Amino acid sequence: MTYQAETHVNTRQTYQTERSVNRNSLQNCSHCGVLYEINPLSEIEDLIWHTKRLGIVCRNFRVETPSYSPLCALFEALSKARAFIHFTSFNMSDMMLGALKIISQKVQVCGIVSNPSDGIASEINGNREEVPDLHIKIWESAKFGSENMPHQKLIVIDGLIAFKGSANLTHWAWRKANDDCEIIEVVSNIEEVIELHNRFFSSIWRKKNSVKKEVISGNNRPLNFENFFEDGDSPF
Repeated sequence: MTYQAETHVNTRQTYQTERSVNRNSLQNCSHCGVLYEINPLSEIEDLIWHTKRLGIVCRNFRVETPSYSPLCALFEALSKARAFIHFTSFNMSDMMLGALKIISQKVQVCGIVSNPSDGIASEINGNREEVPDLHIKIWESAKFGSENMPHQKLIVIDGLIAFKGSANLTHWAWRKANDDCEIIEVVSNIEEVIELHNRFFSSIWRKKNSVKKEVISGNNRPLNFENFFEDGDSPF
């Protein structure tokens, strides 16, 4: 399947009941069918500086120093999110769930978790009023079948960078990457971030969500770092 560039990869989820929406400003995502509103990143006045800060995280991650572990990079990148965080994982740990709950106080977080433990599922489904901007959909094998259960691991931050690999969203899996027992890569190429998001998040989100009830705000075309940096100045 071919995925196009003009998608809601740079998105931030909102609901029609939470605020008034100009219907003329909405478009349908060509992949998941959700209505989205154009360009939440336009709200960031220092967008160039923001991309540089995320770029520094990517650069430091790739250096692979003992003092800057993959988990350090993830936490720093999450803390710098300004528009949205989207993720998919097979199970997750209580530490990671807690971190996302905290991050959701400033940006909207949407995720898909396959086969979580009973304790994690209970925490996700309970007390949602405490974290109104955290939206996690659970994929249970008993309801949807284990053969169709998503197993990809992906974290997209602001549509600008992504983490991908073999590690579930658990702190022990990310720490195992220190010993080369898990694969974790950071992606800063915008076209690749968009393709990863559309293929491994949007398509599954659509299956798990009622698209008619949602409005997603986002960019209708990809950002390109070449427009932001002069030759030799890019942190990537």
